[in-house]
Amino acid sequence: MLSEREVMELNDRIMTHIGLIEKYRVFAGQCPDPQVRDLVARHQQVLQNHYQMMVGLMQNAQNPQGMAAIQAQWRPS
Repeated sequence: MLSEREVMELNDRIMTHIGLIEKYRVFAGQCPDPQVRDLVARHQQVLQNHYQMMVGLMQNAQNPQGMAAIQAQWRPS
């Protein structure tokens, strides 16, 4: 079980990743240079993988309050 502080810190990191994933998605969609677009898309995928791992940690810790707050705010595209 995660402590309350760990849940708060993990939630903060998850929310940061959500913002970055969305920004990278927009940047990749607007970038005219295919090499830069691919680089941004790869970074977005790394962030998406990290996000999934952190959400998995929250689920494994069986903390429904933390997960409910995260899932209410964002769904991966």
